[in-house]
Amino acid sequence: MVNQIDIVVKTKPFGDETKLYLRKNFTFTPGLTSLVGCNGSGKSTMIDFYLKPYARKNKIEYIIWNDRRSGGSHLMQQCMDSDDMNGVISLFMSSEGERISYALFDVFKNVGRCFRACKGNPVMIMFDAIDSGMSVDEICETRDVILDLVIPDAEKQNVTPYFIIAANNYEWCSDPRIHNIDIQTGKSLDINNYNDYKKIILKSRERKDKMRGFNNEID
Repeated sequence: MVNQIDIVVKTKPFGDETKLYLRKNFTFTPGLTSLVGCNGSGKSTMIDFYLKPYARKNKIEYIIWNDRRSGGSHLMQQCMDSDDMNGVISLFMSSEGERISYALFDVFKNVGRCFRACKGNPVMIMFDAIDSGMSVDEICETRDVILDLVIPDAEKQNVTPYFIIAANNYEWCSDPRIHNIDIQTGKSLDINNYNDYKKIILKSRERKDKMRGFNNEID
């Protein structure tokens, strides 16, 4: 089994002078990892440019869920395509966050099938923009499903799960079982309360602005 995943990135991944990362080496361990940083700090880029290609190159099964591409509206379209009008009506009457929750729990079914098919092997599950439109209680429920149900199920199936979350919400960092990574530095973060999280996000924004030439005040 794979115990950790080592990713090497380019500090300027877009081929121009836009610097996104402060170091080249990132390490991901089994379980739930939260990528922490402000908007535009490189969380989605890490998934699209590095984690997904790593999984393909190393023949690791992976699932990617992105609210902008496969969220509640996508699930509604699936219901329409299958003539499930009750599903369409139910989703139409739901809030944006509720539709996202429905879509995510549908994804968890695919995750379970993937675990059963990949016994003895690692599986990568990457969620991007997972908190868009979701309330705090919906985020906590989804987080706890991953930690309390899905990851233990993977272990029962002899699968090494790597859940990687790109989101801007304290609840994705607040459980001590979550490995929090600073997306700009690659360092592990200890986040014990909301004030810790707030300081990290504000520092991330300052770093991003400096790397893009917006200010010169940071050491």
